[in-house]
Amino acid sequence: METLLVRILLLRWLLRLKVSAPSDETFIGSVVEHIRKRARIVSGLGHMYVETAGGVHSPTLSRTTQLDTYRTLFLPAILIRDSRLGSISSTISVFESLLLHGYIIDVILLFWDEYYRNYEYLTHIYDASSGKTSPLQSKSLLQPQLDGSASWWMQAVGRAHPTLALAAANAAGHYGHIMFLQATHIPALKLAECLLQGPGKGWASRVFFLDNGSTGMEVALKMALQSFIVSSGLKLSSLEKKNLRVVGLQGSYHGDMIGAMDACEEGVYTCEWHEAKGYWFEPPTLSNRQGQVTISLPPALSSLTSDQRTIKRFETLSHVYDVEQHLKSPLAKHYRQYLNKHMRSLQADDTQKLAALIIEPIVLGTGGMIFVDPLFQRFMVNVVRHPAIFGCITTDPPVSKEIACQILTSHVNHMYSETALESQ
Repeated sequence: METLLVRILLLRWLLRLKVSAPSDETFIGSVVEHIRKRARIVSGLGHMYVETAGGVHSPTLSRTTQLDTYRTLFLPAILIRDSRLGSISSTISVFESLLLHGYIIDVILLFWDEYYRNYEYLTHIYDASSGKTSPLQSKSLLQPQLDGSASWWMQAVGRAHPTLALAAANAAGHYGHIMFLQATHIPALKLAECLLQGPGKGWASRVFFLDNGSTGMEVALKMALQSFIVSSGLKLSSLEKKNLRVVGLQGSYHGDMIGAMDACEEGVYTCEWHEAKGYWFEPPTLSNRQGQVTISLPPALSSLTSDQRTIKRFETLSHVYDVEQHLKSPLAKHYRQYLNKHMRSLQADDTQKLAALIIEPIVLGTGGMIFVDPLFQRFMVNVVRHPAIFGCITTDPPVSKEIACQILTSHVNHMYSETALESQ
């Protein structure tokens, strides 16, 4: 308080003498020059501390708050707080103010006070923010429910979660808008590394970020078609390239972009310009009927079985998803024969050239939450043997993408998924 009063009196004195205060640019420039000068005369590594006076919202001589003035230095912050009455509230407020302005806070130093013991509460708060948490013991009959409608299962922690809201605000104050044109930032880099070591492990080498699902599928389609043109070695004319087709499943939906819609059959989501460019198989579907896990076969498939039954029953759900166990089963044989026959027929048609397989793994979300027999999708990938695109939108990340790769195939060319990017 005394320091702030001295600064105000000094400012009034300078104004009375009509002496202009240095601008923020001049002040910060002198600080930067001093840091550089000291760095030049120090051999080896050293430490430089820029100590401020007053609070984070206290004005500088140019009447700009210290938060805004020192922000351009982009220095990591050490927050020092006392332990007197009211310091819990003020510490949290100052901490969040720094975050909202994009500062990186390395350390919070709190003076010890045995009477108020504010450190106990603040330690609990900041341990929780770093992931050091323990479950609360509660005998309440009320239990929290998962908000499944929040961003289509992408935001599994619910709406307006304070940690995510604060992280988003910190990212806005820290990074602004950065386009990935020969530039990147730390959260994007960390997320890319995580994706390559997770669902992309063993086959992916690059990550391409977009801001919505439809555009993601559009880019994945471009990649797949270009990959087919290069890997096939075919000399295709411009007209033939425009007529390349995809293979998919009936009931699929990949987005509202023109290309993504053209990768689906005619339906309620298509528009007047829609041109179906592909062939779509009617899939066998998985359901639970009166407590019994069943697979319903479409007529084209049931006619191939010995008993010609449309319903196949299984003991447990995990039994169905253990694809490796069923690769040599009678049902797998029928799937293989059915897909091979139709693929040979489609490839013999010179009017259309199949270039890529595009599927929603395990569940067709927007098409009606239709669960597809994973064994059928596995054989689709095996039979096609061309660039495959996995479009993970509705399935719950991040586990679903890795499970989808394990269940369906280990060889994927392109995968699209919706993943949240937040400040760390």
